[in-house]
Amino acid sequence: MPLVRIFPGVYEENLILYKSIWLQGSVPGEPERVILRGRVQDSSLPLALFVAGSLNVGIGIENLTLQGGLQVSGMVTGLIRNNLFLPEENSGISGLFLSGQLHLVISDNIIVGGNLFNEGITLQDVSFLPLPVDGTIVIASEQLPYSVVLLQNEIREVSDRPRSKPGTGISVRNANRVLLKGNRIYNNSGSGIEIRSSTFVTIRETRVERNGDGLDIRESLGIRIEAGEIRYNRGDGILLEDGVYAVEGSRIVANGETGIALVGGSPTFIQRYAITGNFIAENGVGLKAGVDLDRVVCRGNRIEQNRNADYMQGSQVSPELRAHCEED
Repeated sequence: MPLVRIFPGVYEENLILYKSIWLQGSVPGEPERVILRGRVQDSSLPLALFVAGSLNVGIGIENLTLQGGLQVSGMVTGLIRNNLFLPEENSGISGLFLSGQLHLVISDNIIVGGNLFNEGITLQDVSFLPLPVDGTIVIASEQLPYSVVLLQNEIREVSDRPRSKPGTGISVRNANRVLLKGNRIYNNSGSGIEIRSSTFVTIRETRVERNGDGLDIRESLGIRIEAGEIRYNRGDGILLEDGVYAVEGSRIVANGETGIALVGGSPTFIQRYAITGNFIAENGVGLKAGVDLDRVVCRGNRIEQNRNADYMQGSQVSPELRAHCEED
């Protein structure tokens, strides 16, 4: 794959890539940086960088400062690492938008502000792309099963502006086989993480704090939340509706509403909830279940010192839910 090293400076253009390439700039934060700034007057979508692949395009994007955001669509494999995403001055656009058949590792980036959807990172209609036979980019073997790996990124300050929609840190819609590990998501006006109609998403060792809600997940299957730190969010820590979910070994503390809320809104959608080995404290309510208890596995948790109640069903304090959890 061709390697292009970019000299420090400010480059104002809307860069579109259709072929395999590795773009490498100087380290973000250094006095001399590579800044790629989208030109609003040249495009109704002022992205700094757009990557489109129809035949297994391979990309490497590292050490850039991007103003105007990045979109990746199509059949793309590669690495996006150590970049700084800042809002474009005239549009407020930042962040990433990903769609298509992908095999991407996105690591150690800082994302401030949101994309066109008021989301720091959007995964929409994403599925797994097997590595090309020519080995365009080699990725560690433990990451092979995933379409997208989000690793050790910082996503913050996605606000309601300029599109009057609550700002979401990471949004996953109709995506399959995604790993979020070691990310920090904070100070967003809406949810830290929002997932809809997706399958096999693992959220591991991730801190979600000081957002509207922490995690808002609905109508999804095979979603696992492991060893997370979910705290100081103004709404619910974790809301799970209509799907198959597991929350294990996490700290869910000091959220404004419910630590973990289990909701079953659909009579036809499968509902299974496993809540094991978590510490849930100092929330408005610890654990609230709006589903039949035979759909809930609840064991090994420490649920205490929540302001209004530790266990509730609907709007009522629930000795039955407490007994169910403590018996299991």
